[in-house]
Formats: sequence, C-alpha cells, structure tokens
Amino acid sequence: MQGGFELINNRRSEIDILADILELAKNGAQKTKILCRVNLNYTQLKTYLSFLVERKLLDERKDGARSRIYRTTDRGLQLLDSIKQVKSFLD
Repeated sequence: MQGGFELINNRRSEIDILADILELAKNGAQKTKILCRVNLNYTQLKTYLSFLVERKLLDERKDGARSRIYRTTDRGLQLLDSIKQVKSFLD
C-alpha cells in the first residue's frame, strides 16, 4: 500500500515499461540489455522499440554489422521526466 492507496493490479503498466526502456537507454543500450533488464519477451521488446523509435523518443543506430544501439532522445528524456512527475503525484 502506497500513500494510503492500494492498487488493484500490481502489474507494470505500459507507461512503466516505456519509462523503464527510456531510462535504461539514456546512455545507449543494445536489445539484449533492454530485454533482460526490463524483463520483456522478444515480441514485446520489438513492439515497444518500434513504438518509441517511430515517435522519435528513442534513436536507433547501427553498432557494427548486426548490432544496434538504442539511445533516448531529448524528446524521450522530456517524456521520461513527465512520467516521473506524474508518478510522484500518485505516490
């Protein structure tokens, strides 16, 4: 129970997952690192990464022949800050 308010569903929301990815990718991260640290399956990861890249919240760059690095953009950092502010109001 947080702040006198008990959540019915303790599962992470999509917003929480997006925030976790944006936070992790602030300094750049490969898919494998994001997959493991954010605890998603590969299909979910592809969906979230596509969503974030299409909206210019994550930048996708090639790192060698096959590897890709995802980095949070300035726009993504603004969203992450907004999510943190909203969550602080709810705690």
